[in-house]
Amino acid sequence: MSSVITLDFEQWKAQQIAAGNPVVLDEFVFAYVPDLDPSQAINRDEKLPADNHIVHRQAVNKTGLASENAVAYSVTLGTEVGHFDFNWIGLLNKASGVIGMITHAPTQKKIKTANGLQGNVLTRSFLLEFEGAAKETAITTTAETWQIDFTARLTGIDEMQRLMNTDSYGEAAFFDEGFAVVRHGEQYTVKKGLAYVGGLRGILEFDQTLNSQRNTRVYADFSYQGNLVSQWKTVVQITVTNDLQNYIDAAGYPHYVFAVANIDGNGDVMDLRIKGSLNARDIADIQKALGGVKQALEHGLNETQPKGDYATRPEVKEGLEEKQPRGDYATNTALNAVNENASNRLEKSKNGADVPDKDLFNRNIGSCRAFSSGISIGGGGFWTTDEFIKWLKHQGAFDNPYWMCKGMWSYADNRIINDTGCGAIHLAGSVVEVMGYEGAITIRVTTPTTSVEGGTESAQFIYINHDSTVSYRPGWRRDYNTVNKPTAYDVGAYSRDESDNKYLPRYSQLTAEVGLLGINRGNDWPGLMFIAQNGHRIGIEGSLGKILTIWSNDAEGNRRYNLQTPEKSGVLATVDDVNNANNIPVGVPLPWPHANPPAGYLECKGQYFERSQCPKLADAYPSCQLPDLRGEFIRGLDNTRGIDPGRGALSWQNQQVQYHSHLGGHGGRAGGSFGSTTQWEYAGSYNDDTKQPLPITNNGSDFDGFTNNGAVGTETRPRNVAFLYIVRAA
Repeated sequence: MSSVITLDFEQWKAQQIAAGNPVVLDEFVFAYVPDLDPSQAINRDEKLPADNHIVHRQAVNKTGLASENAVAYSVTLGTEVGHFDFNWIGLLNKASGVIGMITHAPTQKKIKTANGLQGNVLTRSFLLEFEGAAKETAITTTAETWQIDFTARLTGIDEMQRLMNTDSYGEAAFFDEGFAVVRHGEQYTVKKGLAYVGGLRGILEFDQTLNSQRNTRVYADFSYQGNLVSQWKTVVQITVTNDLQNYIDAAGYPHYVFAVANIDGNGDVMDLRIKGSLNARDIADIQKALGGVKQALEHGLNETQPKGDYATRPEVKEGLEEKQPRGDYATNTALNAVNENASNRLEKSKNGADVPDKDLFNRNIGSCRAFSSGISIGGGGFWTTDEFIKWLKHQGAFDNPYWMCKGMWSYADNRIINDTGCGAIHLAGSVVEVMGYEGAITIRVTTPTTSVEGGTESAQFIYINHDSTVSYRPGWRRDYNTVNKPTAYDVGAYSRDESDNKYLPRYSQLTAEVGLLGINRGNDWPGLMFIAQNGHRIGIEGSLGKILTIWSNDAEGNRRYNLQTPEKSGVLATVDDVNNANNIPVGVPLPWPHANPPAGYLECKGQYFERSQCPKLADAYPSCQLPDLRGEFIRGLDNTRGIDPGRGALSWQNQQVQYHSHLGGHGGRAGGSFGSTTQWEYAGSYNDDTKQPLPITNNGSDFDGFTNNGAVGTETRPRNVAFLYIVRAA
């Protein structure tokens, strides 16, 4: 593992101090950088990894003072963070993006809690040392010990408390008007208040309003949530749905639910809340029972009895036909009532056989009516569902909450229902169950293992009709099982043959043809991957939706190379295209219109270069030294022509002016004694613009030197434009 304070931080720190601003480092960045060697020294110019390598960002959790010149920064990755690997950690100033400190570490895994499995907790701390660190960062709190993983311990304590609450309050407990659902026209209000659900104590802080609801339930949903460095609390939410069970959400938090109200088709509310703790409910039940006893006693004692003679209880017990002594006796009216009551009682030994109206008895006690174990259901032929329901009504099936029969084993004496939309039902040998009453019925038909005339075998059909209106859509559905499995057609899927004709298996060697192939991985790097038999892989990736990247990995997953297309419009060229377009050999001097050469090129200024770095350039210049072309003209090599003989390639030649003369005459010159030799001075007579002596002859003529004012200098040259000569460094 290696760490370093960056050069960018030192520059930024100096700017902050000069401006009187604190040096704030407030964010940790975690990344996974392929091929990172943590044993190697870190370049202090290192920057933030690419976005596709960054796996997590998190604010600094704590800062602490270690000394006047050292401060500590700590971050805790709780169990709610993950899953990812990382080997690069950076501490930076979030606002400016300046990295203060970098650590390269061996690859580590961060796993979050999910689906009931406990994740891990990681704490990472950086100690940053520089002169006056405590003052410049404004950190004054002494550093504490932060690396304590107490998540599992606290989780166990929380669960124990929840179970203790369950022992006291049961599955749920509500108090006063808390969580009561009250109807106001087409709106419903869930009242605020306190409750226990699944052992969690929760408070609905404010009344909640629900819009128009029908045929549904209102649930109180409690979950205990938080993270490692925050305060945990019970999160309460109200959910409206037909059925909801306890569940674990995507973040791994268990949710405990309880139905507080049922709203029927008319919008009426049935309160389903359980009020008070278990002890309070027990006391309430006892008080209710005592109240009933008290009421019965008061009613019996206060009742006025008719005047007459009555038998004592022992006397009646000993026998009424014996002559009794004088005392209180039962009246004849009372005895007749007792006899009549006894006559109307059922005999225990007959086990219900003496019930006068068994159907009515079944309806009253809500028991099943086993109508027949072998009946001809409608005779032979076909039936519609409506005809089947009429037959059931005629048999009294809707007069009992639960009614059943079985069709006799005769295919010719039982009907076939052929309009279910999910298979034909041959009623021979089938068990028919009817639940509910007319207008709100559920019919279940279980077919036998054998059938004829297209009857579906080993199946279970269910017909539901709770409202005859079209909006409810009454009808049949079919439940599948291990014997009666659905076909691909039943579930709207492709069969095996259809799939083989449309799709290729995972490791198929066949050829497929497609039109436009769209790939969406749900992230910013969609792509294709080609896997060779030796494990090497080549991929094509649409990086960030901007550029196309072609990459290659070896069998161990190590990246071998990346090729990226430029972010511009144009046509990609082959190597031959590039060579034909830019067929300039390495070593050819090129004129460059700037004072510094571009990347990949060297200035021709007589310097030496390394053969290992520029092997092609060394082929052109075997001495590994470039010519110095600064201020020079390039001349074509004579190469036996004879104009510039004796020259070799790269030979240097000094300047030269070819021998020549200039003649210009004029008439007599005034100002001198003609006929005698004298000396006058004229500017420009020789090779400069100063006055020089000029001889005057006596024959009436003289000779002047020629000059083009301003064109005489230290060298002979043509008109020109200056370029920097460069060669490709290859």
